[in-house]
Amino acid sequence: MKIFISHSSVDAAFGNTLVNLLTGVGIRDNEVIFTSNVAYGIPLGKSIFDWLKNQIKEKPYVIYLLSPSYYSSVACLNEMGAAWIVENDHTIVFTPDFKINSPEFQNGALGA
Repeated sequence: MKIFISHSSVDAAFGNTLVNLLTGVGIRDNEVIFTSNVAYGIPLGKSIFDWLKNQIKEKPYVIYLLSPSYYSSVACLNEMGAAWIVENDHTIVFTPDFKINSPEFQNGALGA
């Protein structure tokens, strides 16, 4: 099963830490989708939107790396909505600066 790390590019360092953790415990490189690292992201010549849509439709396990930047990103919210619609299993990881009582989280699909 693939694992998709949905994140804001601003939080790429946190995402890379998650990738290192996952691969360190035995998840294969080709099972990780992380668009801020060329080794785990969109293949050259592919449309980001079409490629991500196809990946999400395959129902990978989603790790939402939530931060204030995540909720400011249209692309992140598109990913969240697409994964929510196809009912992907998921886990939430918060960056240190994320406020769990933020209205964006409390009123969104993941905070409900």
